Amino acid sequence: MERKMLLLLLIIFCTMFIMSGCSDKNKFTELDSYLARRNEFVMKKKAKIAFLEKQLNESMDTLNRMMVLDDLYNEYYTFRFDSAMICLDRLNTIAKQSGNEYFLQKSKIHQIVELATGGLYPESMAAIAEIYTTRLNERLVPEYYYALFWAYSYFGDYSSKTHFAEQYHTKNNWLKQKYIQITENPRYAKYIKNPKAMRNYFRGLIAQDHSKYAEACYYLDLCLKDCKVDERLYAMTALSLASCY
Repeated sequence: MERKMLLLLLIIFCTMFIMSGCSDKNKFTELDSYLARRNEFVMKKKAKIAFLEKQLNESMDTLNRMMVLDDLYNEYYTFRFDSAMICLDRLNTIAKQSGNEYFLQKSKIHQIVELATGGLYPESMAAIAEIYTTRLNERLVPEYYYALFWAYSYFGDYSSKTHFAEQYHTKNNWLKQKYIQITENPRYAKYIKNPKAMRNYFRGLIAQDHSKYAEACYYLDLCLKDCKVDERLYAMTALSLASCY
């Protein structure tokens, strides 16, 4: 149940271990204390899930139930694959019944990532094919391209020894550039929780792809400073930063 949360904390630990041999080791000494707070993070996660489950059970309003299911999915995403998929199935069903196109599209976007994360690549590709960008709600544009980035990352890793690898790698690189453009566009940036941090994260990944490690560390360090330690982006950035050294 807590495997993904432990993995995120192990990523942070790896970052600390790798950086202990470099001249910048004092940058992240504060990470040491976060390992000791593992149980605190787990309990906060469980409490948030229990709170949302209670809200869901008590609500009779269709729109509110879809909003809570969306929040609940985001909590389960780092905890339990099966529970996350159940949330998405329920969200998809209610959205269809109520004719809510926004949450119907949102549930499909979540499925792209969740299915790819679970190794269900054909199903993830099928979910991608069901979304038409010309009909995509403007608020979901950043989330859609972010989901594609992760999906094609998984596709590329899985096919690394096949002739499809280059195709997925090229697509993934394009998506990194695309997301940076989205964070710079006021029309879409307002729908991103932390556009500055996300922009620096992707800039760091691109620099890393080109073996520009000093540049990569610069952008990833900026991203890390704009994140909270219990955010997913913090752990992802810590992992990428560790591989720069």
